[in-house]
Amino acid sequence: MTPHDLHEALRSGETIAQLSQEKGVSVDSLVTEVTAIRSVQLQKEVSAGKLTQEQANQILSNLQNGFTYWFNNGKPPEDWHDRAIADDHIEQLASQLGITPGQLQDDMKSGETIAQLAQEKGISVDNLVTNLTTKRIAQIQQEVTDGKLTQDQANLILANLQKGYTAWFTNGKPPDGWSDRTVADEHLEVLANQLGITPGQLKDDLKSSDTLEQLAQEKGVSVNTLVTEITANRAAELQPEIDFALARAADCARITGLIAAGTIPERVTHNDTKLNNVLLDDVTAEGVCVIDLDTTMPGSALYDFGDMVRTAVPSTREDNPDLGKLDVRLDRFESLVGGYLDSARSFLNQAEVDHLPFAGILLTLECGIRFLTDYLQGDVYFKIKHPAHNLDRCRNQFAFVAVLEGKLSAMETIVKSHC
Repeated sequence: MTPHDLHEALRSGETIAQLSQEKGVSVDSLVTEVTAIRSVQLQKEVSAGKLTQEQANQILSNLQNGFTYWFNNGKPPEDWHDRAIADDHIEQLASQLGITPGQLQDDMKSGETIAQLAQEKGISVDNLVTNLTTKRIAQIQQEVTDGKLTQDQANLILANLQKGYTAWFTNGKPPDGWSDRTVADEHLEVLANQLGITPGQLKDDLKSSDTLEQLAQEKGVSVNTLVTEITANRAAELQPEIDFALARAADCARITGLIAAGTIPERVTHNDTKLNNVLLDDVTAEGVCVIDLDTTMPGSALYDFGDMVRTAVPSTREDNPDLGKLDVRLDRFESLVGGYLDSARSFLNQAEVDHLPFAGILLTLECGIRFLTDYLQGDVYFKIKHPAHNLDRCRNQFAFVAVLEGKLSAMETIVKSHC
């Protein structure tokens, strides 16, 4: 069976277990094959002292159980990756509770929360959280010493960890948007001023479980006013970034204009074509199928190619604040063009092919504008690791737009060479 055949069979509703039965292959054999490479990696981590043998066994067991469920039921178990506490936490928590790691996982699978288990053992959730975050505190402080974080950023991360763990242990799962729930320190003074209290009082009120909306209501202040104040402060600092986006307003309408004019057709597009949205065969590294289809909608094939350029050809990650290291990997761009046109040339028209180099510029600009917008709105959409994370992403993407614009001629030459 080819990867294409498998993909079509799965789309028609067959499970992998049904397909394997038709081929006379057991599900256990498939699971063993799928997890074989990870099994070897885990043993290397045990040999290197990064994992205990018990931790490696547990990870492999989780993988095998997850794949077995997936193959039999046609989808992975709910929250497969989200429900499991990291293996290095399991041993610590089990030790605190006076039980084995295996017993802890069995209790959690049966529906008990860690808070309930702690209560049965006469242990407070606060003690569990403190012990669990002790190691991370040392790591965070080292990052401050190394200049990778400011002390304010470190305090924010630690507060976020403590609140997240407490909610997790009490409710049985992490809070939605865990990384986004803590109000950044840079906002506190603005918000406190609007509410007529001190930043310290605002922090205390938030710790007591009052929401900003509740506090605003008590003070007769609308939430919209608070949002406006925060975004106004940020907007005043970001005029160069805003000007950069506005100067390229015509670029934003180019593809939609071509569709409206009938020059290029509207097509079904994925709209999130990163490499991590392609399921790869563990052995052959061949693409098996595309996943994460929730963004699929009418659009232009140029959007999908452009997002591949945005994510595959930069020389650094999208949130690297060191813009001096940012460049275009033209070798990767040529590989993308060659591979894409091998399959897509049969249906793309000439106008679409001609705009392939521009597509990377457009999609990078679009993503930069999204990061800028989220930063101006107070970081409400993208998960952030520190208060300036979206700003770093925005500046990186805008800088990459400028680099791509400088390499446009070279990219056009590459495209022509494959036509």
